[in-house]
Amino acid sequence: MLVIEPPVIHRLRALLDELEYDAVQRTLRPHYFVWPFPPLDTFKKLLLYLPERLRVTYEVLLLGQPVQRSRLEKLWGGDAVDDLLSLGLLVLRDRHEVQSDNYSIVSYLGRYFVVSVNPYYPTRRDPDAPVYIGPDSLTLAAALPASGRWQRCLDLCTGSGIQAIMLAASAQQVAAVEIHELAANAARFNAALNHVEDRVEVLQGSLYDPVPAGRYDLIVSNPPFLPVPVGVHHALSGHGGEDGLSILGPLLEGIPPRLSNGGEALIYAEGVGDGEGPFVRQRLQEMADVHHLDVHLLLVSRLTIKSTLILKAASLVQLQRPSSELAQWRDLYQRLGATHTYNYLLRLRRGEGVVVQFPAFDPHREERGIELQPGTVLKPR
Repeated sequence: MLVIEPPVIHRLRALLDELEYDAVQRTLRPHYFVWPFPPLDTFKKLLLYLPERLRVTYEVLLLGQPVQRSRLEKLWGGDAVDDLLSLGLLVLRDRHEVQSDNYSIVSYLGRYFVVSVNPYYPTRRDPDAPVYIGPDSLTLAAALPASGRWQRCLDLCTGSGIQAIMLAASAQQVAAVEIHELAANAARFNAALNHVEDRVEVLQGSLYDPVPAGRYDLIVSNPPFLPVPVGVHHALSGHGGEDGLSILGPLLEGIPPRLSNGGEALIYAEGVGDGEGPFVRQRLQEMADVHHLDVHLLLVSRLTIKSTLILKAASLVQLQRPSSELAQWRDLYQRLGATHTYNYLLRLRRGEGVVVQFPAFDPHREERGIELQPGTVLKPR
């Protein structure tokens, strides 16, 4: 587990800044604002053109590759290597070699986040990636209000802490809640890494259980939202129960009593539905009627169940999961009566009980193919 020693963490921050760790990623990482991890083969080729010091840094801290300790000490200095070992970010493989302890450092808009190694990289040692960051994390971060001064903010299911840390630039106080011990610890580490530990308090627990009483000006969340068949193993960061609402449902219900009069909630999620939209819209309408909320449902993307299963099949192969699980996912979608899956952003404010749905996806996306990651496209047959 990562060790929270702010002075040492701040020295790591200084090293990353000196190396222009984020600036170089903005240039070399395809789809920087959407995908937190670069496609491995392409990125490795680009690294060959970098100076050795920066190339090895990315190999160790982003890709999770092992390296000779003496080589790293020559490039960083012995004190820097000792710092990362003392923080638990690096571990000794043997007397001569070091490697990240299943952690990567991902950058976004000048911030740094220690997260689990991409589960699709061969260097990963835990496919469940307990300290999660993904395209949905960056999509929500980009959707955060661009301006505003908030006294109290709440980030539920904080994961790496990315939303709480982004909000700390405009908020006096941010409470960030995470149930997984390793993720909660990493979020505290990341708050120190970004010099906002004085404004971000990470609380370990389930949803609202550890949350201080009172109302919040802004509530954000990127919760586990995937419908998962009973008996199929899935990472906690994405497991939303059979209908995908085991976390999202109580999260939504807890918003009205905790939202300040002029407050707003912003949630990124995925769900199943029909050709008209995700099924969750029915629950949202009931909430809007009862609690006098105005709800904006922005549909970011839509895929047919057939295309969703194609993506699922590719994921099972990459994660070395049994191919027989695909039939369980197909049967689940049939039981739910789903014809499509949606990614969406929810905005909730106090108002008159109006629910508005905005389709913001490209209806011709599937004709061009489904992007597994930048540069990897599948076309449904």
